[in-house]
Amino acid sequence: MKNVMFGRDIELRERLFRMILLVGLIVSGSAIFECLFFMKNPKSVYFLYFAFIVMAISFYITLKYRKCDIPAIIVGIVLIAIAFPWVFFMCGGTDSGAMVWFSLELVYVFVMFSGKKLAFFIVLCAIMDCGTFGLAYCHPEWIIPLENTKMVYMDALFSVLAVGIATGGILKYQIKIFGQERAVVVSQKDEIEKMSDSKNAFFANMSHEIRTPINTIVGLNEMILRKNPE
Repeated sequence: MKNVMFGRDIELRERLFRMILLVGLIVSGSAIFECLFFMKNPKSVYFLYFAFIVMAISFYITLKYRKCDIPAIIVGIVLIAIAFPWVFFMCGGTDSGAMVWFSLELVYVFVMFSGKKLAFFIVLCAIMDCGTFGLAYCHPEWIIPLENTKMVYMDALFSVLAVGIATGGILKYQIKIFGQERAVVVSQKDEIEKMSDSKNAFFANMSHEIRTPINTIVGLNEMILRKNPE
């Protein structure tokens, strides 16, 4: 199962995306459990369900079709433009741990994208985050507060732990796979150097072994020509 999901025959970025989705499924599942059984806030669960389903479908697509570009874009848009802003308004706004989740979207963007896509998603994050906080400031009545201080602290603690562990796990896995690839490159380099040395030694020996009889033959031919110039 590990080789099927994260084998070396799978492209590096796709392996990383699969790990992010796996971590995301665990974290979102834990968040759903927290909202249902501890926070008693079923309204915030709707888009967590939605995000969970989107990540599960994306994970299935990467396994079956070996594609990650389009699923990565879809997951990014869902998290940045829908899931995190919704949770922010449904779970107490700034008086909760919802703010911590916005840092996770930036980690996802920097890990998964590069070039124009990276620039696009950074701009999207800036627009959505500024819009979310701006709307919360102008319309505080839109925010559904948590019931009591205990829930605020529980939500903040869960958010810090979940985001911290998810971010650390993703970065740790990224370092691990880069280390594995580096080890493979070093091993291949050593093998190439050994093959090159063997080839040079072979040609050197062959040159010596061929040169000796050729010199003998040339010398005999010269002796024959001297005795029989015709």
